[in-house]
Amino acid sequence: MHQPISCFDRHTAGSIASSLSTDTNLIEVGLAEKVAIAIESISMLCTAFVIAFTKSWRLTVVTATIIPYMIFTTGLLSFLNTGLEKKMRAIYLTASGMVEEWLGSVPTVTALGAADKVAVRYKEVTRECKNLGIKMGPLEAGMFGNMWFAMHSGYALALYYGIRLLNRNQIHNGGTLITLVAKP
Repeated sequence: MHQPISCFDRHTAGSIASSLSTDTNLIEVGLAEKVAIAIESISMLCTAFVIAFTKSWRLTVVTATIIPYMIFTTGLLSFLNTGLEKKMRAIYLTASGMVEEWLGSVPTVTALGAADKVAVRYKEVTRECKNLGIKMGPLEAGMFGNMWFAMHSGYALALYYGIRLLNRNQIHNGGTLITLVAKP
């Protein structure tokens, strides 16, 4: 808000208010429960690595080779997806500014017979956003597909290498997964 007046002249009417509202909502949604989930996930990951290294460090090292793959592919696809989201957000801001201007001057637009031209212009702007949304689909599918592929590949690698370690007598058994103690 601490900008010179010329900054506000470069934007359409209502786009700054819409941007402030959208950004505030994005921050609120982004921080609502995601911070707690991130802290929980990081602590769970650290605990899992401590337990895994104490049980079988060889198996842990081999299985952890999947982590760089996950980070690289998810990071790259997220970077590309973020670029498309920024473009879509800019288009939505333009479209909302156009609609706010037109709704504020309905009598003028109607009197000049420009309603059809206004509707066509709005459709052109939103069509571009639709095309970007279509491009985002394969990126998001690639992100989630790679994450699931890496996870299941990790399971397969752990099973394969665990059996090899067991056959070589480098580990004695598969270990205790769950211990239940029943008290009467």
